[in-house]
Amino acid sequence: IDKMAMAIPAKSFADIVFEMSEEAILSADTGMRKAGCLVLGTVIEGLRDSARERIDELLQLVVKGLDDSGLHVRETAAFAIGQFSEHAYPEVYLYHHLVIPAAIKGLSDEGLIVQVHCCYAIEHLCEQLQPSTIKPYLSTLVSHVGQLAQSKILSVQEAAVCALSTTATAAEKEFLPYTDEMMAFLEPLLVLSDDREEIWSAAIGCIGHIAVAVGRELFKPAYYELGMKAVMEGVKSESHRIVESSLIHVANMAKLMKKDFEPKMKELMPYIFEVFNEKEFEIEDRNDEDAMDDDDDDDDE
Repeated sequence: IDKMAMAIPAKSFADIVFEMSEEAILSADTGMRKAGCLVLGTVIEGLRDSARERIDELLQLVVKGLDDSGLHVRETAAFAIGQFSEHAYPEVYLYHHLVIPAAIKGLSDEGLIVQVHCCYAIEHLCEQLQPSTIKPYLSTLVSHVGQLAQSKILSVQEAAVCALSTTATAAEKEFLPYTDEMMAFLEPLLVLSDDREEIWSAAIGCIGHIAVAVGRELFKPAYYELGMKAVMEGVKSESHRIVESSLIHVANMAKLMKKDFEPKMKELMPYIFEVFNEKEFEIEDRNDEDAMDDDDDDDDE
């Protein structure tokens, strides 16, 4: 149905899909409610232009799904909210009063999939919000996301830290009162190991976002040093993911700290040059295979 939404002209498809999804979500049957939310989340990317005229109605439906007694319905509703937050822009930003409280509620859901999808929704929605818009939600939002950042489940942790990053970006200096508490959550995540590359990258990225959000004057030197100590280890890693995340943090800190960053560059330059000289991908010589393919074609003829 995703491909149909992308390929079929909306005038022949959108109204039918939206009306059938609404009927399904309002059904007494749990399976139908689950299907209705799943369909809306799946088609919104392809039908976002058509959805503009009824965005309020559609968002009300998927938010309703987050209150459902059925776990699988809540999972697909959370998926749909995440998809709307990513694809139904810019209209979805005008409905932050509806989406953010629903997503925050989903962060406390017993279902891990609901939690992850609601983090995803917050991550994408907060990207475009102004400090004055997010301020009323900030305390509750940071509290719930911060709890998930301490989860024992890596996928939940990573989703929460990514949501925390965009929350800090949106809040700017309004995030300052929460910096100490969030840095305490992030510091234990800066442990390099093969199975923790993604959460390490998310954590160092979040520290960079917090630093830029609150500004050079208000970002504590101890936190700056914590991040730089982590990336000094990260640039030595054999993991491209870790090295890339480390260099992104270096770029953010160089921009933030300006001349005060110069002493760090002396330590970092050898590793940066090493990255410049490294071939990440090997390009195979395809000539022989192409010649073989041509021979095969000739034989077929």
